[in-house]
Amino acid sequence: MNETIIFCGAGYHAEECVDRWLNEGLNAVCFAEIDKNKFYKTLGGLKILPLKKALKKYPDYVLYLTQGYENLLPVTEDLITRGIPRERIKYADSYEWRKGCSMMGKHIGFTHNSWHFCCDIDNRQSISRTDSLATDVIRYRKYVDNVINDLRQGRPTPCDNCNALREGIWDKTPKLWRVGVTPYFAQTSCNFKCVYCFAKGKMTKETDKTETPLDLLKGLYEIVKHENLVVGLAAGETTVNPWGDELLEFLLQNRWHTEIATNASVYNDKISTMLQNGIAEVLISLDAGTRETFAKIKGVDCWDMVMENTKKYAQAGGKIKLKYLVSEGINDNETDMDGFINLCHNLNADALLHSDRIGIKALTPNMLAVCIHFARRVSEKGIKSLIFYEDFIASDRVVIEKEMQKKKVSIENHIKREENLCGHWLNRLKSRLFK
Repeated sequence: MNETIIFCGAGYHAEECVDRWLNEGLNAVCFAEIDKNKFYKTLGGLKILPLKKALKKYPDYVLYLTQGYENLLPVTEDLITRGIPRERIKYADSYEWRKGCSMMGKHIGFTHNSWHFCCDIDNRQSISRTDSLATDVIRYRKYVDNVINDLRQGRPTPCDNCNALREGIWDKTPKLWRVGVTPYFAQTSCNFKCVYCFAKGKMTKETDKTETPLDLLKGLYEIVKHENLVVGLAAGETTVNPWGDELLEFLLQNRWHTEIATNASVYNDKISTMLQNGIAEVLISLDAGTRETFAKIKGVDCWDMVMENTKKYAQAGGKIKLKYLVSEGINDNETDMDGFINLCHNLNADALLHSDRIGIKALTPNMLAVCIHFARRVSEKGIKSLIFYEDFIASDRVVIEKEMQKKKVSIENHIKREENLCGHWLNRLKSRLFK
């Protein structure tokens, strides 16, 4: 069947991009709209018709949605409720409807002997490293291309049982934007013993590998320095490792944008300088709002030191996030959550919510209640917050989202990776930014 292209939506994004789309070969015959104020006007030399009239006039239509990314999903769903088959809906920008996740093709993480392309701990697909980082990066890109092609064709993939995999609107050709150094790297250590840590007991590896995260990133920099990638630094506790100070200096001197995960037990002035220069985000793992609970979760009692260092980083400026991972029977109470929320408010920090269920089990009633409490309090306090939705099964996600919507908190499914460093971070793993 011959297809007739109709641009659907004559808004601001269409005004900015219509000439490019036409030059790229999308030879549309008209625009379709539901806004009566736009009927029979023109845009890009194309007449704007009422949606029903356009579809009737061109029965072999394919609708190419022209909205910005954040509006594509709700518009797609609205058109389907109007009786338009999904297979007749495409996208003017380089997106497509298929199964995928927000890490696929955008993240590569390294251990001392392998690389992987996601953060799903239970389903992570690890590939053995070669002696050449350049070869590993090429293999990674080919691997991702093959997985995406198999998903398009409905063929089995290594991702099929992953909680993060879902149907949605994804980049046709995802752009790598993040390289991660993980806690599974051989030459790493941490001074905390968090009760939920998946790397607990694995910080000392039996290996003859002497490569440090600094060695890895120096090698990678020469390969990807022109790609404007972000470094995800979560290799144990960077500030207590012997290579940590030199690594931070390397990142600082090369102005390499970095997401630094830290427990803030040790202050490092280079991190503050990176914050001041706008080349770092710092994620501080608190998981508590009281001294007593902090000691239970972290396995150490250094609340005062962590608070002092957290305040120093906050005073440096830049982006600070405080993390709260809800753990059954330990911090699933309003007292701790209120203390945590107050800290975020007082330090002008974003709040990040995780759970120890990692998307496999349902939250207990207490855990769900404290997550709902989180949603209410961040709204009341006007705190920017990020919910790590991979940690929650679908039914729990729905309950938390409904609470956020009750409070009239705006929801964005994804933030464009190219916008800024904050956009890089907020795009992680089906996250939504609540303001």
